[in-house]
Amino acid sequence: MTAFVTREGLHSGLDSVTVVDAQPPTPYGQRHLPGAVNLVAEDSDEHVLGALPDTTAALVVYSTDADCGRAPELAARLEALGYPHVRIYREGIEDWVGAGLAIERPRAVTLELSDLALGPTAFLFEGFPRAGVDVSMFVTRTPPGRAVELHVHPYAETFLLLEGRGRWTRGEETVELQPEGMLVVPPDTPHGFRNVGDVPLLVVSVHERGTLRQTWLGEDPALEEVGVAACLSQAATPEDVNVTRLHEPRTSDRVVVPGQDLRKHLLANVRSPRSAPMSSAAARRFTRMKATERGKGTG
Repeated sequence: MTAFVTREGLHSGLDSVTVVDAQPPTPYGQRHLPGAVNLVAEDSDEHVLGALPDTTAALVVYSTDADCGRAPELAARLEALGYPHVRIYREGIEDWVGAGLAIERPRAVTLELSDLALGPTAFLFEGFPRAGVDVSMFVTRTPPGRAVELHVHPYAETFLLLEGRGRWTRGEETVELQPEGMLVVPPDTPHGFRNVGDVPLLVVSVHERGTLRQTWLGEDPALEEVGVAACLSQAATPEDVNVTRLHEPRTSDRVVVPGQDLRKHLLANVRSPRSAPMSSAAARRFTRMKATERGKGTG
């Protein structure tokens, strides 16, 4: 049975434990204990392990109050995943606030784009760590002939194209945008884009979460001429048409990149293109992935 910790015990040992907030993202974004990581019992194994890479760490899980079942559910899930040192702060954030202890809330910040640089062509504002807000933004400058391969998020993403000409894959659709064009991608929809113009593609994308979460599918987005894609895929070389992934070369078909680890995953992996906006193999992998997640339940 999972052990409990009192408010006094947690407060005195706050620097020696990892605090995990089991609330949904919206209430977590409004207020949470200092330094708390946000996870819910429904999160995938990969995301949990990415957010808490040290399985031997001392963890304290809390939610709203003693009547909320989210903290016990998440604690049980963590123990099942192999975290042996899990305790529950049963009284939760209501008790903490009632005692007048410090919490973290959205805060006013002023930043320059250079403060957000992950590399020469990508900039990331991740809302929770930067300002305690439940939204993140990417600014990318994709060179001509390069692309970001197909991936999915568990939330919606909105793109605004400011410069250049780009071709997006959104599920089974292929959509071309001109400057000042916008495109919304629903949650769990495979998407990616390619610069099909002759100037860098300047894109701002808004993620509806304060922590970036994305799963790469190992497939390329639409080519410049969809009707002649098969021809191009046979003739092109990596020097002709390149695909960029904002992380290291993949070691499996599914790679989840937690936002806090994105900097070390930035450098591009160049690969030659495939022919279709989303191949049947990628569609099957994505379907299997979602079915596996549904079968795992909440722990």
